[in-house]
Amino acid sequence: MSTDDHVWSDQVACMTLAFTAGMDYWDQPDGPWGEEANARYRLGGAALARYDESAASWLREAVDEEHPGAAFRMALWAFRQDYQDVGKVWLVRAADLGHGDATQLLDMHEDCEAAGIRGHRLVDFLLAAIDEDCQDLAFAPEVARLLARS
Repeated sequence: MSTDDHVWSDQVACMTLAFTAGMDYWDQPDGPWGEEANARYRLGGAALARYDESAASWLREAVDEEHPGAAFRMALWAFRQDYQDVGKVWLVRAADLGHGDATQLLDMHEDCEAAGIRGHRLVDFLLAAIDEDCQDLAFAPEVARLLARS
């Protein structure tokens, strides 16, 4: 199985779990970002799952209202476009807004970089940073894999 196949199978498994269980930590219409921003976050997430380019505009609008989940998913959008530096900026924004997965991934990435850990080992460490308290089951594994390329 190629790396892309692993990413795809991980994403499908995580999204199936998240959607069938009705779990999405950041799907909070009553959150401080408001109902409209939350709706944009949901639309952006659905578009991102389909690799639809409209994801970026929906998610950006939600980030404008300080939606942490939207900032995290914007990082994935940037990484998929191979904009590594932009993806890191979005991860930092998500962490600043309180996204736990973003904080964990950035901290682990920094620790691994300081220790000279790269390649497949880096991917393993980043995936290990996503624990049972993962806030974005649908996309965190893919963000971890793509962050490792930076």
